[in-house]
Amino acid sequence: MTQVNESDETFAELWRRSGISRKTWYKWVERHEQAGPRGLEERRPVAHTFPHATPAVIVDALIELRKDRPT
Repeated sequence: MTQVNESDETFAELWRRSGISRKTWYKWVERHEQAGPRGLEERRPVAHTFPHATPAVIVDALIELRKDRPT
């Protein structure tokens, strides 16, 4: 990101030269502004939903059964 701050080039010129998409370029710039160099580290994808998760009502019922019958 130092290149962005010290360059006379426009963002468009920099991202084109970098070989990445404009969307990715702006995502990285935003991460760097929010977290500094640590914001550019590799991130593992994390699911935001779990479509195959057991419904909470069933989980709660199983926990109650387990408390009543521990063995």
